Amino acid sequence: MTETISNITEQHPSAEQHHSVLYIDDDSLNLQLMEGIFCQRSEVFLELTQDPEFGVKLAQLRQPDLILLDISMPVLDGFQVLEILQNDPRTSDIPVFAVSANAMEEDIRRG
Repeated sequence: MTETISNITEQHPSAEQHHSVLYIDDDSLNLQLMEGIFCQRSEVFLELTQDPEFGVKLAQLRQPDLILLDISMPVLDGFQVLEILQNDPRTSDIPVFAVSANAMEEDIRRG
């Protein structure tokens, strides 16, 4: 999946979509699952990316209402992405929820 900043402006919420969610996960099956869940919610505009760096750029540009974030990703893991988002005034107020299979006590405490 090759994504560029120019692709960002090509997608826009429809008139009935009042909420926006960004989902960042490197696993294509997880992205498909989330897309299937959100397609039932016509009021929500969902953007998906497998690339955490691109996800940060999307968040900075779009400023979605909610970010769903995988923890275990290559290059930047979810904790690194979260730190970038929290340190950027454009994204620091956006709620971020971890969506992860990491369920060990240490993972939960860190989260």
